[in-house]
Amino acid sequence: EARIQPNLNATAIIETVNNVYGDRETVQGHFERSNQLEKHKEVVRGKFFYHRPGMVRIDNLEPSEQSLISDGKKIWFVNPIKKVAAQKTFSSIEGQVMSDGIEGIAQHNPFQLLVDGYHCQRIDDFDEHIVVSCSPSSESKMISSVLVKVDQKNWTVSAYEVFDKKSSLVSQTKFLNMKQVDSFWFPARIETRVSLGDELAQETVTYSRVRINEPLDKELFVFTPSKETKVIESAWMPGRRSGKKEDGHEVR
Repeated sequence: EARIQPNLNATAIIETVNNVYGDRETVQGHFERSNQLEKHKEVVRGKFFYHRPGMVRIDNLEPSEQSLISDGKKIWFVNPIKKVAAQKTFSSIEGQVMSDGIEGIAQHNPFQLLVDGYHCQRIDDFDEHIVVSCSPSSESKMISSVLVKVDQKNWTVSAYEVFDKKSSLVSQTKFLNMKQVDSFWFPARIETRVSLGDELAQETVTYSRVRINEPLDKELFVFTPSKETKVIESAWMPGRRSGKKEDGHEVR
């Protein structure tokens, strides 16, 4: 059983965590995502697929069919029922941001997102956990710090919190019920709370039938619209959502 090791600095801690999460070339499985904003609640069920580097596909199957498909260079938002597809082609910088984000999400390891542009230091230990604080190396308009909580029993990330420039908590994510899938650690459930001004958005994602490093055809991450599909150029950018409507269709 792991014990608190006071001599490990932030760099050594991050390296240890990254090694534990391992080299995941592919991840696939089923999910149930519950979103709640004030009194409005939505439950979505579907399948997800990830292939390194930066390829992702999320198929929402219930209550309605929609897909997010990306080969790392272009992302599609597809509604097969309405025969509408919104596309966004990335510049090299946008593509790298998107790829890095997908890597961190698929690994469920926020340190993947904090490799470049952040200065990290160990700040606290409690109850067999280590807390690492990461701050942007250059001036950030939004983020002052990210606190990452590491469980030393299995060297996985159990939670992370994001603070704004006023040191107010903006979001909190918890990785719960960590299980080993083919020798890789994977959370059975993720809970996220995000402050949106006076409102609080909550999301819970439950995973099942997860498989890691099984072969996935890269064609799964390529979308070719049919002649009947209306294609819209999306204004969406990595890291934000757009509510802009084009030709009566909302683009996200």
